[in-house]
Amino acid sequence: MNIGNMTKKIFLVIIFIVFTINILPQAYSVTTVPNPKSADANAFVSNPNRIISQATESELNSMLQELEAHNKSEVAVVVLNSIGNEDIFDFGVKLFEHWGIGKKKSDNGLLVLFVLDQRQVRFEVGYGLEGVLPDAICKRIQMDYMIPHFKSGDYDQGLLHGVSKTAEYIRGEVFDDEYLSLNKAFNFKLSNLILPILMFVIAMFFLADKQKKIKNDSLLKFNSERYSAMKTATNQINLLMILLSFLMPFIVAFTDLWSFLGGWSVVLTPLMAIPTNRIAKTMSNKFRRQVPACSKCGDKMTLLSEKNDDKYLTLSQVYEEKIKSVDYDVFLCDSCGLTVINEYKGKVDYRECPSCKTRDFVQTDSKIIKRPSYVHTGLKTIVFHCAFCGFQNEQSVVIPKLSNSSSSSWGGGSSGGSSSGSFGGGRSGGGGATSRW
Repeated sequence: MNIGNMTKKIFLVIIFIVFTINILPQAYSVTTVPNPKSADANAFVSNPNRIISQATESELNSMLQELEAHNKSEVAVVVLNSIGNEDIFDFGVKLFEHWGIGKKKSDNGLLVLFVLDQRQVRFEVGYGLEGVLPDAICKRIQMDYMIPHFKSGDYDQGLLHGVSKTAEYIRGEVFDDEYLSLNKAFNFKLSNLILPILMFVIAMFFLADKQKKIKNDSLLKFNSERYSAMKTATNQINLLMILLSFLMPFIVAFTDLWSFLGGWSVVLTPLMAIPTNRIAKTMSNKFRRQVPACSKCGDKMTLLSEKNDDKYLTLSQVYEEKIKSVDYDVFLCDSCGLTVINEYKGKVDYRECPSCKTRDFVQTDSKIIKRPSYVHTGLKTIVFHCAFCGFQNEQSVVIPKLSNSSSSSWGGGSSGGSSSGSFGGGRSGGGGATSRW
């Protein structure tokens, strides 16, 4: 065997292998495609094989950066020599999900994938963009604005024209995460009624139970006592509804029930207090106007109207009803003439007059005699007057010293930047289009 010939053959094989490696395009996998955000948070184009010029890459980055600033959408452009035998559709979906193109809540991402050796371009569209970029529109953009340039080998102009046209479609959309979350949350659906109806049913069970207990309570003998007890129960359920209405947005948000119960449940639930109060008022008035038996003859008494009960009231009582400081119910026994008068307090501003006992004693004036300081207390005089009898009284009230309750603190902040970042965590919707040239 000629050793010289053998050495020459081995050398030629090595040269062939090296030449072939250099000539054949590098096949990228999903994990080896360079993420443009890793090097520059403002970059959107991955062009590892320099298929398009640096100038075109910069122009695309500027265009897509401005688009993101406009409505928070994210468009990634990937220009590769080869992905091997990988199907461009499957590769596009995997790369989209791997990078998380688009914002997490709105899924407003788009991947433009160019593969030279397969002579294909693929649009992979996120869920949030499927309405504005349906498959037909994606296909039309590719065929009208990209493929003609690709066929002539002008990949720069094909990508510039295609991405620019796509950006025009996306630009008119709103992709604000907070806006979309609220819009979705306040999209009315039947599940929004679950919480309000549940709250109303619980309130009704509570009031019905209280009504039954008050009715059967032997210690509550008079209408006014039963009415007062029912009013207390109403105040309790109102307090509970106010508390739950305040806590509900936090409960719904932090238990991942927002998307199911919706924002309308948070709005409608407090409104359940309106029918609840009306029904509770009806229950209370039923106790108030319950016709009693005459304690003298045993016959049923009659509740007089507001117009007819005045002749059984004193002048001060008629006056109290006029200014609504007190409301009186008068029951009359037609058989023996016995009257029963029940008193219900009205406006809380009025007190009982020390002189005539009419509930018409109200504050009419307030005078500062000595202003307070940080060293000394102050003094003011409050004037109370009864319009029914003319009695007037002045009370001296001490004003507390002034206190310096204000406080100050330094606020701090930090600023900084990073040359790297990532896409927003969006998901692919599986839609889009693929074209060949």
